[in-house]
Amino acid sequence: MLIQKKMYLGSFLLLLFALIILSGIMQLVVTPIIKNDAISSAKLQAKVIGESLAKDLAKSATLTQSLAVVAETLPLQQAAFIENIAPLIASGKGIAGGGIWPEPNKMLPSAAKASLFWAKTGNGQYKLLDDYNQPDSSAYQQETWYKNAINANRGECVWSEAYVDTVSNVPMVTCSVKIIRDNQFWGVATLDVELASIESSLIAENNATGTYNFILDSAEQLVSIPSIRNTNLAMMSLTQVASKDSSLKPLVSALQNSNTTVAEFSSGVVNNDESILVTYSLAEQNWRSGVIIPAAIAKKTVNTLTYYLYSSFIALILAFVSVLLIFGNRLVQQINTTTEQVRMLVQGRTNSKLAVRGSDEMSHLCEAINDYGDHLIKILEQIQAEAAAVKNNAEAMDNLSNNSQIRTQELMEENNMLAEAIHEMSVAASSASQDVLSVADITTQSADLVNSGFDVIEK
Repeated sequence: MLIQKKMYLGSFLLLLFALIILSGIMQLVVTPIIKNDAISSAKLQAKVIGESLAKDLAKSATLTQSLAVVAETLPLQQAAFIENIAPLIASGKGIAGGGIWPEPNKMLPSAAKASLFWAKTGNGQYKLLDDYNQPDSSAYQQETWYKNAINANRGECVWSEAYVDTVSNVPMVTCSVKIIRDNQFWGVATLDVELASIESSLIAENNATGTYNFILDSAEQLVSIPSIRNTNLAMMSLTQVASKDSSLKPLVSALQNSNTTVAEFSSGVVNNDESILVTYSLAEQNWRSGVIIPAAIAKKTVNTLTYYLYSSFIALILAFVSVLLIFGNRLVQQINTTTEQVRMLVQGRTNSKLAVRGSDEMSHLCEAINDYGDHLIKILEQIQAEAAAVKNNAEAMDNLSNNSQIRTQELMEENNMLAEAIHEMSVAASSASQDVLSVADITTQSADLVNSGFDVIEK
């Protein structure tokens, strides 16, 4: 595979692996962290809602306790009670009504019912009502809020479950505090606290955060849960909610478990989306505030962060790949040029040089190839010179060989002439040898003759 194709493939794989790694980090690391942060934020939101409500209810509880203390110290005269209790009730915020509910015959002799109850009218003023003292009205001493106060500690505010006032049609809750006079139970002081402001506060919070906030009272009744459904679920018990809308059963089951502070739901509780439930307990009232976070809201930060991270990361990778490809293509071009230069050197064209640009490794390679080409030319020139010298030497050797051959021929002819002379001399020598032998024989014979002559003489 060509280097250029390898670069394109490598760049694509680099981008692919980078996206896979980034996706893994977002899903396995960033998403859980941001999800936990969203849950922590929702816990804080539920706490703020709960504490805000608890603070308002605590103010009402303190005012009710003040009514009880005043009722314990005033002289037993209705005029004195009316004079001192009415301003206290009017000083409260969000108070629908309140009063004093004495035991039979405690305020007035022979009066089984002698309550002093002030109700807020349409113009915001408080009016003393005598309706609960009428003979045809039921005995308030038999009401649940009254009985619960009897069994409570002195100064303790006993909160009723939330209810809708039949006259004003406003959701309310009642704080009841027992009154002790002469170390005996004397009656109950109460304040009816309006809960209408809760609905508007929760709606504003929903609009600001995109979550669904709610309040659950001690009787597992939803005081307010706006916007989660088109139908009104306020002032309904959890059982009634589950019966009315089966898709909210997972929410109901989680809320029925008082130990559940965080729960996750699949699509259903929030239409077409998963969701997370976070609750906060109001210990004094035994109520709970809660926040339902749609997954889209919980992951909004993740999605935003993912978008910017992917955009930035992809831009950086593309820039890196672009630079890589630019320099890679330049490198490939230099390699191709180098290859062509080597081929030209192979073909004997030594007059071309590689262009040297910059001082990088490729430039050093071009310089080295140019140097090698120069060195190769010098070697070829040396070989050419030595070849010419060898040629000249070969021609001289050839002339020497020719001269040697002529001389040898001449020597051969001279040798032939010498051989003929030697032969003739040999023949002459042979004839002379025979003459010498004959002379020798004659000499020998002469010697023998002389010797025999001597012998004769001696004798």
